[in-house]
Amino acid sequence: MSPLATLFAVAAVIFAGALCQSTLGFGNALIAMPLLSTLIGLQPATALFGLLSLAMGAVLIALGRRSIDLRDSWRLNLAALAGVPVGLWLLHSAPEALILHGLGALLIAYGAAGLLLRRRSAQAAPHVAEWLVWPFGFASGILGGAYNTNGPPLVVFGTLRRWEPERFKTTLQTVFLTSSIAIGIGHASTGMWTTQTFAQCAACLPLLWLAGVSGRWLTQRIQPSAFVLWVYAALIVLGVLLLRR
Repeated sequence: MSPLATLFAVAAVIFAGALCQSTLGFGNALIAMPLLSTLIGLQPATALFGLLSLAMGAVLIALGRRSIDLRDSWRLNLAALAGVPVGLWLLHSAPEALILHGLGALLIAYGAAGLLLRRRSAQAAPHVAEWLVWPFGFASGILGGAYNTNGPPLVVFGTLRRWEPERFKTTLQTVFLTSSIAIGIGHASTGMWTTQTFAQCAACLPLLWLAGVSGRWLTQRIQPSAFVLWVYAALIVLGVLLLRR
């Protein structure tokens, strides 16, 4: 594949992942990383995705900043940062397949239960205990530090809190952005960011904004009850993908 064709393919993958992220609030990595790794190699893909994740988080937070649940956001971020060192320890101590397969099974069960109970109103008052924000945030940090998969606990927490779609998406992005900053520092300190990385990132930046605006437009046209069903379905897909890893 020629360099120009590769760039177009990379841009298409980035747009697809970013559109999913901006519409549902998660799923970018699961779409983009496998395809990018095939196109440009694992390490360059990791570096590019890490850099673009910073930009994507900033775009989505800028577009939906008025919808952020500040009370839950700072607690989720603090708990996630505390969980990262534990995740790094697990990375070298626990079998990856066991952790990810167990997580995948739980996500499938949770998503299926949500779909089976779909008659419950998405606008119902949240009944989840306030203190649960800490273990869910901590679990997110553990999975992020160990396997770069910090989204599932946050998505489950958001559904339990019954956030409306825009609040759901944007509050999650605050935690993703914090993680992306920490990951970006690690990438930069180890020399993973190259001239090619920055060139590819610059070419994709306009697409991130387009995906952000398009996803926001789509979300505003989805009824909250339907949005919740899409999230449950996405969790089942996410669980299946984790089982296949």
